[in-house]
This record gives sequence, C-alpha cells and structure tokens, in this order.
Amino acid sequence: AFARGLASLLQPRRKLRPTRRERKAITTHPDTCNILIQINRGYNVPQRRSRIAFPEKGDDDGDDGVVCSFVSVQAFGVEECTHSAPGAQPTWNEVLTLPVRPPGGEFSPS
Repeated sequence: AFARGLASLLQPRRKLRPTRRERKAITTHPDTCNILIQINRGYNVPQRRSRIAFPEKGDDDGDDGVVCSFVSVQAFGVEECTHSAPGAQPTWNEVLTLPVRPPGGEFSPS
C-alpha cells in the first residue's frame, strides 16, 4: 500500500489530459418524460405600418402599429403557448413543458 502511494506521487501529472475514472453503470426505468423548451426573446419582428402615418377611412380602433407576438409549440399532440408580448423585440423568458408519450408507453432504447 505504501509503495502504491509512493508510485502514484512520482507519476507525471497530466493537467490537460486527466486520467479517466471508471463509473458504475446506472440503469433507470422512467415512468414519465418531458421536453423542456426555454423561450427567451424574439428579434426583428415585423411591425405594421402606423395608422397615424397612413390613416384609412373609418379606421379609428386606436391601433398604433404595435404587434403583440407569442410562441406556440406543438409536439406529440400537445400544444403549449407563451403569453403575448408587444414590440419588435419581445421578451418572454418562459419554459414550456411538453410531455413525451412513446408508442406503447415503452421508454426502452431498443
């Protein structure tokens, strides 16, 4: 034991290539699985022409060209949406969770 410890001290150290340690294999059998999608923000969302600059007859709804955008994600027959955010650079900072249901409820890789 002493000789092994002394030998490990005298071995050259490899800072950029550390030695690999064997890890025990972990087997799991999940019952459920979710996909998490993080929606941060949008860039350069097209805006409508301002109705003040280009008025139309009989158009007095108070809309000033601001677009309210949202993100909709659909997978596995489930649809999730973010809240609506105004402007050309909307920010949501939301995480959408979609449940995954494999055919037959089998989560095995084979």
